[in-house]
Amino acid sequence: MTGQPIDEGIPVEVRFAGRRLEGVVDEVRWTPTFNDPHSEIVVDADGTMITTGRASIQPR
Repeated sequence: MTGQPIDEGIPVEVRFAGRRLEGVVDEVRWTPTFNDPHSEIVVDADGTMITTGRASIQPR
């Protein structure tokens, strides 16, 4: 997990299905639950929308 903020519009690298893809954060979704705040990050990688957890994202 990265300590840097993940905001919309920043370029990121995504580790997805054994590959590393570069893209831009399109949306950050928060689903807070009791004692387990969960976030999903939607990345646009060359027109492919990938939804993943924060641990798979690294700012470029």
